[in-house]
Amino acid sequence: MIFRNLVPYRCEVNADIAPAARLAEVVRQFPMHQPQLLEWRRDGWLPVRGIESELSFYLPDYDAAVVMHGLAERLLPGAVLREHVAEQCRQYERDRGFAPSRKTLREIRDRATTELLPKAFVKVTPTPVLLDGRHGRIYVATSSCARADDIVSRIRDQLQAHITPLDLTNGGLSLVAQLGQWLAAGDAPEPFGIAAQECELRGPHANREVVAYRNHDASDDQVKRLLSAGFACTRLSLTRGTTQSFVLHEDGRVAKLALDPAYEEDQAAPESDPTCAWEADVRLAISEIRALFRELERVLS
Repeated sequence: MIFRNLVPYRCEVNADIAPAARLAEVVRQFPMHQPQLLEWRRDGWLPVRGIESELSFYLPDYDAAVVMHGLAERLLPGAVLREHVAEQCRQYERDRGFAPSRKTLREIRDRATTELLPKAFVKVTPTPVLLDGRHGRIYVATSSCARADDIVSRIRDQLQAHITPLDLTNGGLSLVAQLGQWLAAGDAPEPFGIAAQECELRGPHANREVVAYRNHDASDDQVKRLLSAGFACTRLSLTRGTTQSFVLHEDGRVAKLALDPAYEEDQAAPESDPTCAWEADVRLAISEIRALFRELERVLS
């Protein structure tokens, strides 16, 4: 699936047109362009599957849209910048007979950065975004909450929408507390189960020590002793039925979402056409994401 990491948001749009359809229309006005010579970064919307004219993929029957946010950043290798600054400093010392002061060194570094910026490499980072208009949800496919917030801020401005982080608990018992209860009991409410893949515990003391487990039995006595000592569960690997596995974080992020290979193959489109296969993959992803978060919200709230 193209959606392996998910940062969820709640979206409310006051408009006659469906929010997913509206987003599909709006992104066409803001295509991705390369940064100008003296720009460090620039963002916009990329073609969702390599077709230049297709900046969005809208499914009316699902009331959902998939768009691809792009962030273009200029990368200036540190070694190149340091060598350029060193040469400028040597020239400064030869001309004046003394080394530059700290203030002058900062000015030299800023000037060197500006001189080298047009020659810097440009790296484009694509991030898929799913807007589920039927349920008023946005899912940003990234593991970084800061990056997701930047993308959602752009969507908020372009859609004139009210978008907030999705609270899976709906104001109830905190997610950390519930994950800790599940881990202590060695089981999770149906249809979820605890997988022996990974979990993370954070200590209660000022230094906030972190203990992370990989491929470890969640019912191990050491885990239970840490929980009894006040450690909080901030990340836990879970399954949903027999078809999904994922890692749930304390802030509601979902990471490493994966489907059972046999199930995914069974659900795959029979057509050999890559376009049809991609659309079938998106439809499957939307259905699975909707089912996952519907059950998470039901169980946690």
